[in-house]
Amino acid sequence: MYDRADFIPRPIVGENCTWDVSFYEECLPFVQAAQRYFQSGEGPFDLAAAAEGEKAKPLAEGFRSNLISDTMLERWSLPTRFGSFFAARLESQAQHRFGC
Repeated sequence: MYDRADFIPRPIVGENCTWDVSFYEECLPFVQAAQRYFQSGEGPFDLAAAAEGEKAKPLAEGFRSNLISDTMLERWSLPTRFGSFFAARLESQAQHRFGC
């Protein structure tokens, strides 16, 4: 999961950041659906959001920064074979749509 900082222009990437932060914000409503589709589990990717009002403890001891966060989690999806996993669902939708 990307976070807001991935879309903010920074000297290290120069003019190579192709998306601005509005693209990130447009994608946020679809995160849960993407998690289900890619079978990467549920829940927030941000420990600060998971803390439910409490301050999340830093992952790295002594970490301090006003620019970046160490509360974001990286998740990986299962090695899903999308064709076989979604085949029946796709076929059912095609039959319903085209009356086959």
